[in-house]
Amino acid sequence: PFFGGFTHTFCVCIVSPCLLMCMYTYIYFIFGFAVGIKIVEYKKNDLILLQLFMRNDDDVSQYCFNGNNDDNNNRKEQNQSLQDISSKISMSNLFHLLHHAENLDDGIIMEEVIKEVWKVHPNPTLRHKLDEGVTQLLGGKTRDALDIFTSLLQEEGGGGDATYAEAWNKKSTCHYMLGENEKSMEAALKVLEFQPQHFQAKNGIGLIQYENQEYELAVESFRGALKDDPWSPVSTRLSACLDQVEMKRLKKKEEEVEEEGAAEGSAPYERNK
Repeated sequence: PFFGGFTHTFCVCIVSPCLLMCMYTYIYFIFGFAVGIKIVEYKKNDLILLQLFMRNDDDVSQYCFNGNNDDNNNRKEQNQSLQDISSKISMSNLFHLLHHAENLDDGIIMEEVIKEVWKVHPNPTLRHKLDEGVTQLLGGKTRDALDIFTSLLQEEGGGGDATYAEAWNKKSTCHYMLGENEKSMEAALKVLEFQPQHFQAKNGIGLIQYENQEYELAVESFRGALKDDPWSPVSTRLSACLDQVEMKRLKKKEEEVEEEGAAEGSAPYERNK
């Protein structure tokens, strides 16, 4: 009876929990493996769309529209296709790939893909006008480019879209190049209103704050940009801001020490003043 009771107790207390644990582990493994496959599948789909985005215009046209040669129709269909692609691409996955890029070259590729997604607009006319403005900007015609980007944002009578974040971003760039920092800041803040992870806008805000000697605010902006894009070329500016903040702190501390020393060396009636 003793051994029988012992065997029964051993089976109930030791063997059964072990078997249950093995069964749960097996189920968890199978379920986790299936979920893992699905995640990889989603990543693969995003990467296929990503590769499509990196193709040139002719390749995209041929891939999506079977070589339609009508330029006007092709442009509209191509813009619609890019819009569809951008709506299917997971931005969280793109930023995940950006954060885990193995080198600078891969990081730059991911940056460019994200920028292309930001440019997409449902209205092909507005998307085309954005490219026209960029061409003017690259050609040194900053004021003409600014007029185009401003018109893109005028809804009443202009057929624009005030929520087009990339138009706000380009408008901010133009104002900055023209030395209109206040207007540039306003436009950059509008970008973040519609695209909170827009690292270019955060970089621009940081540059303006740096020039205004608002170093503490610039540090926050540059760190925010690096959080979204670890490959952002603002590390040098951030270091300069941190140096300025530290110099300001040391200077303030020296002034406080001097004030305390002056107070200790003054007459009682002077200290009471």
